[in-house]
Amino acid sequence: MGTNEARDHEDGGTITVDRAEIARALAKRKPSLGELAALGAELALGPVQLAALLGGRADLRLTPTQLANLKASAAAALAGTKEAESEDGTSSASLCGSTGTPSGASPAPTTAPTVPSVTASHTGFTETAAGTTLQTDTVGAGAVTIRRDVEGTVGTRTIVNAFALSYKGADSADAHWLQFIHREIIGIDSAGTATPLTDAITTSGTRGGSYALTPGGTATTFGTPGAANYNTDSASATDPFYEAGFAANRAAGETSMFDKPAAHGKVNAAFANGAARVISRAHFDTFLVQTDKVTYHSSLTVAYDFASATATPAPTTTLHAAGAASALPSTIQQRFHAQYPAFTFIK
Repeated sequence: MGTNEARDHEDGGTITVDRAEIARALAKRKPSLGELAALGAELALGPVQLAALLGGRADLRLTPTQLANLKASAAAALAGTKEAESEDGTSSASLCGSTGTPSGASPAPTTAPTVPSVTASHTGFTETAAGTTLQTDTVGAGAVTIRRDVEGTVGTRTIVNAFALSYKGADSADAHWLQFIHREIIGIDSAGTATPLTDAITTSGTRGGSYALTPGGTATTFGTPGAANYNTDSASATDPFYEAGFAANRAAGETSMFDKPAAHGKVNAAFANGAARVISRAHFDTFLVQTDKVTYHSSLTVAYDFASATATPAPTTTLHAAGAASALPSTIQQRFHAQYPAFTFIK
């Protein structure tokens, strides 16, 4: 982290490492996940804060004692290792300005990163109607409730037919919602033949540019998504959780998320291709992450069935399954880690 350049300026007994100095230090060699974990543990930083440092969007403020301890910890962690080599065979600098020394010592153990607790209250969705409860399950020290047909406001917008997931428990500050979406748009001609669109689409929460519509579905059966069909449903490029920009409420003892997907504009493309009827489905796999562990998974679909190009159908929300979980499904995990590599500790 360029600790030998932590002379940028001092303020009230602390030393601030300017973000430009951090960027220059990291340009020499990108730190490994193990090194990042050690840095986060040393500085009590979570993955979101680390991502801000790595992306050059934040300064690092340390006391002189913290700075000295960080240098010592980095040197101990890398003792007995060779300097990392780049692809062209040249050596590159180690994290925090320390280089390995061939002393034969074993690297110091690292602490796995965790998702930071959130204690601040926030209201992003003001409920006016609670809707219908679909399922309630005990999860750890609390409970998850899933509802549909929720009504409320987001800013000046009135929302109807939303779905909501809430966790209530004394440990709610360590509870976060991680949601993934895949979509199907299926044109059905006058003879009843279904033709799923296979275009790539972009929505407000798309990371990495776009994601592909799921192929293989019909009017009555769902298609099978691959990794490229999933998208992490977040408004932030560095924070994967749904609460990072989308409608969510957090208060003491409770955290809730709200969603109401629109029928994607590609419905018009299906009608332009000759469809007499179009079905637009948004599939949601939503996970409760407590600290850094997946503990709950729900699978839900919001579908629009257009009888004509001028129709304005209301969505139908269906909960397919929900219950305790201990990991992300492999296909979702693959996409998630590709979109948010700083969060590979969430499996």
